[in-house]
Amino acid sequence: MNIRPKFNRNDARILGCWLLLGLLSGCGAPLMPGPTPASGEIVVLWHGFTDARQEALLALGDRFNAERPAGITLVIEYHADLPALLPTTSPDQRPDLVIAMPNEVPGYAAQGLTALAPADIPADLLPMGRALFTVKGTLQALPLGLATYVLYTNDNWLRDIGYTPATAVLEDLRLSTCRATDLASGQVGLGLPSQPGVLLALLAAGEASLIGEDGYYHFDDPAGTRLSAIIKEGMRAACIRTFALPAEGVTQFSDSAMAMLIESSLNRREIEAAVAAKSNFTLGVTRLPGPTGPGAMLWYGVGIFATQTAEPQHPAAGVVLDWLLQAEAQALWTAKTQYLPVRAGGIAAQLAALPAEANIERALLELTREVAANGAWTIWPPQAYGATCRAALVQVLTALNTELPAHEALQEAVAGCNRELTP
Repeated sequence: MNIRPKFNRNDARILGCWLLLGLLSGCGAPLMPGPTPASGEIVVLWHGFTDARQEALLALGDRFNAERPAGITLVIEYHADLPALLPTTSPDQRPDLVIAMPNEVPGYAAQGLTALAPADIPADLLPMGRALFTVKGTLQALPLGLATYVLYTNDNWLRDIGYTPATAVLEDLRLSTCRATDLASGQVGLGLPSQPGVLLALLAAGEASLIGEDGYYHFDDPAGTRLSAIIKEGMRAACIRTFALPAEGVTQFSDSAMAMLIESSLNRREIEAAVAAKSNFTLGVTRLPGPTGPGAMLWYGVGIFATQTAEPQHPAAGVVLDWLLQAEAQALWTAKTQYLPVRAGGIAAQLAALPAEANIERALLELTREVAANGAWTIWPPQAYGATCRAALVQVLTALNTELPAHEALQEAVAGCNRELTP
C-alpha cells in the first residue's frame, strides 16, 4: 500500500483553500488567499474498521470538524492490516493517532510506536479500560469503548422457578437450568453461543485463573474444573444448549424457548428489539454467577494511541484524544457501536440522559460502574486473541457435550493456548 508523505499541515490546508477558490471563481480568475484558520493544525487518525465502527468514527470526525476545537482539523483514514503497515512507516509518514485492539498494543509499544503523554490520561478512566491497554506497567493506549459478557434473562420465567439472577451462585445456575428445561415443549434453561469469549467469561465468573503470573494459561485449575463440570452436566442433560450462530440463540431466547442467554453487551440492542417485538416477557440483564455470588465480569474493547511521529508530543493529537473521551463524544460512539463508556464521568452523563424506559441500558451502565468500584472484573487476556487459542476455547464448549471428562477438555485447551505463546 502506498503511504502518502506527511506534509506540513499548514501548507496543505493553505494549498487546498487556494485550489478551491480557483475552482469557485472560474477559469483564469486570479487566485486570492483565503482566511487562515486559528491554528490550521491537522491531526490524522488511522483505523482498520470496515463495519459500523467505521461509520461511527466518521460521524465523530464530522462532529469534531464542525466544532474545530483549537482550530484543529481531524482527518480519518482507513488502512488495512495496521499491525503490519504501521511499523513500516517512517516518523514523518505516520498518522498522529491509531485505533488498536488490546492484543495489538504490546507489539506497537515494543517497536517504540506509541507515545501516550501522561497529560492525555483522564483521572476517571475506568480501571478495566486502563488494564486492557497497560503493557509492562505502563499505559500505552487509551480505551475508546468497552464491552463485556452478561446474562440476559427471562425474568418472568425465572421468577416462576425461584431463580434470582442478581444474587444467584453457580449452584443455583446448575439447578435452575434443568428446572427451566422442558424437552417436550422445546424449552431449555441456558443458551451459550460457541464463542471463545463465552467460555472465558464463564471461567472468569467461576474464579478460574485465566493467566498466571508466569504469563501462561492456567484455567484448568480447580475453579475452572468445577465450572466446566457444571456446564458439562447441564449440556449432557440437554439443559444447556450451544449454537454456532448468535442469531439462533437470540431467536430462541426471544421466542421464550430459552430462560437465560449469555451474550456480549455489544448485542444488547438486537436482543432487546427481538424481545420487544414478541412482547411476551420482561427482559433482564445481570452478571454471570460465581461460586459465592455474582461473578467477576470479563471485559474487552478497543483503544486509541498517539504515535511517535516527527513531531514528538504533538499537542494537537492530545486535544483530539481529550475530545474523543468527553461525555458527548462517548455518547455518540455508544449510540453507534454499543460500546460502553470508558470514564466514570461518561457513565454518569449517559445515566442522567437515559429515558425512563431504557432499563437494559441503565442496568448495563450501573453494572459497569459497580464492578469498576468493587474490583469484580478481569480482562480478556491479550494472549487469548490468537487463532489457535480462540479455536481451542470454542472446542471446549463442544467437548463438554461428549464423554470426555471436563478436566481433560480444559487441559487440552490450556495446552493449545500455551503452544501459541512465545516463551
